[in-house]
Amino acid sequence: MKTRKRIISVVSVLLIAVCLTACGNKAGNSSTADAEQTAAEKATKEDLYGTWKGTEGEISTVSFSKDGNYKDDAGDNLYIIGTYTVDEDAQTITVNESEYGMVFVYDFQISGNKLTIQMDGGLPRHFLKN
Repeated sequence: MKTRKRIISVVSVLLIAVCLTACGNKAGNSSTADAEQTAAEKATKEDLYGTWKGTEGEISTVSFSKDGNYKDDAGDNLYIIGTYTVDEDAQTITVNESEYGMVFVYDFQISGNKLTIQMDGGLPRHFLKN
């Protein structure tokens, strides 16, 4: 009976340790995410203006003009043109593609001369300011 209680005690302590470790990791990630979000909150529509060349496997070059026009050029006649709007509070870019009327919404983050855009659930796309 003592052995059984000892095993239950050891297992209980291990479960508590695992739970505390998992909570600690989430808090650590949250701090990093909060720091990234704070940096992203500083990004404005004006920060997007210009041409951004793809990096990290991204082949497109995207352009955001001051008059609200957007172009995503992947070369060889593969491009999207349209207009865009920015929600600075939500840190999103909404692109209205002109040819087929498609709408794309990207979360965005700017850090120095680096732009990252990402659709919900999609892979992030990375760019450097030209």
